[in-house]
Parts: sequence; structure tokens; C-alpha cells
Amino acid sequence: MNNKEKVKKFEESGKKYSISKQFAQSHNKGRLVIAIIVALIILILILYSM
Repeated sequence: MNNKEKVKKFEESGKKYSISKQFAQSHNKGRLVIAIIVALIILILILYSM
């Protein structure tokens, strides 16, 4: 593997990393909303079963 191939691979992994970073940031907000909904459902089930 020569230097040009290494640079090309490094640039590709950098693009993938920035895309996954952006996805993770938007994904975390979605996960927070889902976690709140799940917590509310569990709370309702616990109160309902008492």
C-alpha cells in the first residue's frame, strides 16, 4: 500500500466518522424521547397494577 492509498483510506474513514457523529447526535435526542416514553409506560403499568 502506497501513501496515496493510505491518504484515500484515511479521508474515507474521516467522512464516515463525521457522518456517524452527526447521526449519533440526532440519534441521542430520539433515544431520550423513547426513554421518557418507556419510563412513563412502565410507571403507568406499575400504578395500574397496584
